[in-house]
Amino acid sequence: MIERALADITEADLQGLVERATPENRRLDFKAQLPGRSSREVKNFLIDVASFANGEGGDLIYGLVEDGNGAAYALPGVGPEGLDESLLAFEQRVRDCLDPRLPTFDIHRVPLASGQVAIVVRVPPSMLAPHRVRYEGHSYFYGRHSGGNFEMDAADLRFAFAANESISIRLRDLHKRAVQRLDGENMPCAMHPGPKFVLTIAPLSLGRERGDFPITQHNAMLPYDPDRRPPVVRTGLEGVIIYIPADENPQSASAWSISHRAGYLEHVWSLGRIHETAGAVIFRSRIEEAVANMAAHSMTHLRELGLDGPFVALATMTGIRDYKIWIRADWPTDEAWQDPAYLGEVIADRLDPDSVRPLLEASWRVFGENDVPPAGR
Repeated sequence: MIERALADITEADLQGLVERATPENRRLDFKAQLPGRSSREVKNFLIDVASFANGEGGDLIYGLVEDGNGAAYALPGVGPEGLDESLLAFEQRVRDCLDPRLPTFDIHRVPLASGQVAIVVRVPPSMLAPHRVRYEGHSYFYGRHSGGNFEMDAADLRFAFAANESISIRLRDLHKRAVQRLDGENMPCAMHPGPKFVLTIAPLSLGRERGDFPITQHNAMLPYDPDRRPPVVRTGLEGVIIYIPADENPQSASAWSISHRAGYLEHVWSLGRIHETAGAVIFRSRIEEAVANMAAHSMTHLRELGLDGPFVALATMTGIRDYKIWIRADWPTDEAWQDPAYLGEVIADRLDPDSVRPLLEASWRVFGENDVPPAGR
């Protein structure tokens, strides 16, 4: 896989593969031409995609010729004629012929100085692996090693199912650690008492391998703080912590963000307070606006580090028992009784309002609402 965000890949990056005679490997495959419509070509395309998804992920690069021994040799590209139709057919085949359906994959067009185009198909490792290719009576699982694709046997499948479960466990364990930190263990401060939202954002690839990124106070992410108060920055072994002191108390925080050198982010912020007349209240904006804002900014931050999607967002609310949300002045929700409340996780290539909506829907169910009420209802 090219170590750049997919959207940032240029002709120079692909030409660099040629100049270095970069060999194909378990995460990189070169194709001189786009697959045609014959059964054999379609099946081979599906096998390529499935083998990457069932392994460590990778890039299929069309329009790049190898030298016969698997090393990048030339970059003639492919013609732009009929390209839209071809790429649409790619997407349709992947949707219809992989079981279970692949959560996401991306296609990036790289214009070349010659007027031709190179196509990079980025297939991430899948949390739903292993995926089976089902096409015209063909029904098999495929993996990938340094020598190319291979049909998976029973032992390979057992390992793949076990590995997929371990990825889920690892990501959830990272989120559990984020929740456990709220009391201040191995932290420069503790979170201020009261209701809190805990959001962990990570690239799916973190479930397979940890990175080591140069996180400093200059590129660490800021916490959610609509009041824009001065933050405190602390550097630790795992990364950089930026927190907002609560009530001018440096040992208590109303919000923090931890930018981990391993390549993921933790965010925590306060949700509400005890009101003189309304009682224990959670502010609606601190769920809906905050989650959408922090998820989008986290995606941008991770991409700037060279980490591409799909991304995983995991969320928990804690300290919320007996709190409620006022939908309008005369309409409070039920009081929450599940505490802490794990809201689940979402996996998406882009963390936008639509992709994080399941987390918002789950948060409203904690307060007795089956769906997200319209604003101002």
